[in-house]
Amino acid sequence: MNDEDDDLLAAPLPVRRRGRLVTGAGAALLTVLIAALGFLGGVHVQKAQGDSAAPGRGAFAGLGAGGFQAGGGQGQTQSDATTGEVASVDGSTFYVQDASGNTIRVRAGEQAKVSRNAVADAEEIHPGDTVVVTGRTASSGTVVATSVVATASNAGR
Repeated sequence: MNDEDDDLLAAPLPVRRRGRLVTGAGAALLTVLIAALGFLGGVHVQKAQGDSAAPGRGAFAGLGAGGFQAGGGQGQTQSDATTGEVASVDGSTFYVQDASGNTIRVRAGEQAKVSRNAVADAEEIHPGDTVVVTGRTASSGTVVATSVVATASNAGR
């Protein structure tokens, strides 16, 4: 070795600054990744719970107690819906008990279409049947049905 080499070896090396562990771009990327994983996890949980929704609430989850939207009144053009089991029948008027235990009076008007695997009359609805009723809510609280889908109480057995 020569003197030049000794001088180079004896000289201290320059101190290299250590880079930051997490940069702004890295933190932003990590935040987006955590948010995306949280979203996907929520979707997975919702799909898993979707099959076990309370009866009558799945398709009408945004509706109020009894399956009816608040503010229903006479002359209203919006459609309301309820789902539940028929508790009793009196001609074309029947009473539906919903999943919360509320009893709702339903009157199937002359124009209401009642389906029971075929078109039927409201008089063919029986206690124990499960029904989905659409129509408007009168100021008295009675649903004036425009459509009734009924499933016989023994249909699932």
